[in-house]
Amino acid sequence: MGIAPFHGWALSVNSNAPITITAYLQTIYKGLVTIIFLNLLNQAIHEISPQFCDSLTIVISILGFLTIAVCTFSAIIQAGIKHLWTHLSTAVMGFLIILGATKFLVFSITYSIFYFFTSISFFSLILFLQKEAKNKQTFTYLTDFKKTIKHNNALPLLLILTFLIIMFAGLPPLLGFFFKLKGYL
Repeated sequence: MGIAPFHGWALSVNSNAPITITAYLQTIYKGLVTIIFLNLLNQAIHEISPQFCDSLTIVISILGFLTIAVCTFSAIIQAGIKHLWTHLSTAVMGFLIILGATKFLVFSITYSIFYFFTSISFFSLILFLQKEAKNKQTFTYLTDFKKTIKHNNALPLLLILTFLIIMFAGLPPLLGFFFKLKGYL
């Protein structure tokens, strides 16, 4: 689980790994580590003194907001599909640790499940497109999808992929937006 400013390792691992390994790291591994981290965080917050608890909550919230800001703005300039998803998922981790630090454990685990299914869908579509590509191309950069539209009639699948990215980013009126709105209210 990468949290800014210590999230650089996640980018290196995901950019150099095959798409199947990136899918595993971004879904199963990150989901399990997040749920374990949130449970430990929740137990630690409940068992320590109230003064230290408030200080810890503030520090974790600042790290969470820093993670959201850094990763969201750096995702905008990404050309690689794995870099884009890594930045977006790291921004989601920032949101989850803010929720976990502010004692919304059940909601953060629910959002983790949403994240898990969105990630599985995203990587499944990419792997399917890679398998069905006529010229056996790999999808490394966002521009690779343009070639797929011309050669494979894969527009419906690419629209679903785009929808998943927009939903994951939390744009209204999609499900990701309502999760984030409920978390901040």
